Amino acid sequence: RGEVQETRLLRGLIHSRAKLSYGGVQEYYDRPAESPLAGQGYSECLELLREVGLLRLDLARERDVVQFNRHEIDVHTDPDGVRLAIRGQRRNDCSLYNEQISLLCNTEGARLLIRETGRPVVQPVFRVHEAPPDAARDHLQRVISRLVELHRLQAETWTWRRGEESLAEFMDRLPQEAQHARLRQAIERQILLCNQRSMFSAEPGQHYALRVDAYSRFSSPMREIVGIFTHKEALEGLGMEKQGGSAEDDEAVREKIIHRANCSKSLQRNLEKRCLKLAVDQLLRGDLLQPTAERRPRKATILGMSHNRVYVQMDSPPVELKIYLDDLAEALDEKLKVDEDEVRMASAGHGLELRVGDGVLLRTHSYDEKRGRWLLVPELMPV
Repeated sequence: RGEVQETRLLRGLIHSRAKLSYGGVQEYYDRPAESPLAGQGYSECLELLREVGLLRLDLARERDVVQFNRHEIDVHTDPDGVRLAIRGQRRNDCSLYNEQISLLCNTEGARLLIRETGRPVVQPVFRVHEAPPDAARDHLQRVISRLVELHRLQAETWTWRRGEESLAEFMDRLPQEAQHARLRQAIERQILLCNQRSMFSAEPGQHYALRVDAYSRFSSPMREIVGIFTHKEALEGLGMEKQGGSAEDDEAVREKIIHRANCSKSLQRNLEKRCLKLAVDQLLRGDLLQPTAERRPRKATILGMSHNRVYVQMDSPPVELKIYLDDLAEALDEKLKVDEDEVRMASAGHGLELRVGDGVLLRTHSYDEKRGRWLLVPELMPV
């Protein structure tokens, strides 16, 4: 069943036999006869990775973990190193299997640390993710109910039966047909917004998204300061390494590490946001060189709304953008209003009506240099 039978922490030496990639291993899974990985000494290990990955994904579903259909976005320079480009693709199965091994490692590592916390030599670090407050779940339930009403969906199929089913069970039973893909995408986005951010902490606590009692960071010891410190503490706590300093020294170090690790997550988000903005700026500036009527429409999905903006995600590249209602109202010379549940936006006389989950065509209208934001005018995509 893929359930843990025993967990041991020991020193080992890794011998790297080949440099593989997620894409290369996925090709082996999809077309093994054509893959150069077939018949190699490590192909059995790759088969076991898939087998264990699938079993662990099944167990995650049993714990009511929501499996989000996420994209991986890569911002890179063109061959000349002059322009930024955005490349987006859905995560392949190999990446998901590998992720399950990392999650298992981190969960079991946290369990070992909790078992040893009574010893003064151990100062562990945990990743804690609190459950969303009731008010957030109330809002999510209202949003889903309003989407059922606005899109004239079958209530029995699309309504979240809160209290009777988890969000994971709700998402698993929704229709998978292509015509519902945008609405499913929007509902996933609303569920993500319902969640709180996770944080590093000295005290163990639940990880709500993963549905585990405690979670740590063992799987990335070479690139995360938390992982380095966690490995050190685990080795000391299990008597496999002599203590490098006093417990008081480690407490002080841990405090700094937790602070810097939490700050680094915010820094990472800001860097990613700025890199994406540079790439989007370069992508859309070319549109302004064309006459307005000849600017290409870009397919997108309305993911959400607030009182003053609409959130959309382009199909290609899969980047989320904001449309500010004051800019759009000025361009259309119309008054625009978002309803109380923030799922529908309508104009007074232009006839524009947009709902969360709608497919739209975006045309680049203008760029506000002073405020650094784009205006893309949406229109409903033909059915």
